[in-house]
Amino acid sequence: MKKPLLLTFLSILLFSCKSEYEERLAQAKVVRVKIEKIQSMDEFGIDIALQEEINDLHDEIVFLSKVSGNENKFLEELFN
Repeated sequence: MKKPLLLTFLSILLFSCKSEYEERLAQAKVVRVKIEKIQSMDEFGIDIALQEEINDLHDEIVFLSKVSGNENKFLEELFN
């Protein structure tokens, strides 16, 4: 009786983790698009304020990658 219950719980947990990973990846993709828009707006070189914004957005991506549980895979999926 306990084994089926345990298997069900583990299945739910694994599905939940994948959903969290996918949610973080989706958030990071939105941040990546913001970075690309900021970079395209700055035609004459990097403005200090814009560079700070880009740095903050990069930090957010790094945070999301660490929270995802698999930083390397996360970054690879994000930038490929």
